[in-house]
Amino acid sequence: MQTRERRRYIRHPARFPIHAYKAGHPDETFSDLSDISHGGLCCSTPRKYAAGELVDVEIPLVAKQDTLHCEVVWTSEGTGGGYAYQCGMQFLGESIRSHAYILEQICRIEVYRRSQLAEHGRDLSPHEAAQEWTARCTKRFSSGDEVV
Repeated sequence: MQTRERRRYIRHPARFPIHAYKAGHPDETFSDLSDISHGGLCCSTPRKYAAGELVDVEIPLVAKQDTLHCEVVWTSEGTGGGYAYQCGMQFLGESIRSHAYILEQICRIEVYRRSQLAEHGRDLSPHEAAQEWTARCTKRFSSGDEVV
């Protein structure tokens, strides 16, 4: 019998470096974002987090963002992504508008990165794409104007 996973929010794949650390204890540990939704995120990390542990997350490539406060929901070993663990976290306390802004910006940066490859043959890293997109579009994006 196959069990179908039901989720409240749609996950959006995203490959971005993030800074995830035990709540209130910043360190130099970086992780890779795997996907994000309005409800939380999944990342590959070198550190094993326990379910229920509180974690702060920063996404350095996203403009105008605050620290996201999260609770670890699950952790698994052996992601194959260069880090030893993969973990799922749910957002705590932030407004849905804040999550929507971050999610929308990440999606637009990824669209920009893919369009640069398809239209111009430029294979930008997520970091390079975020820097270019942010320099070109953040002001218009923040004002609500349509941007690509």
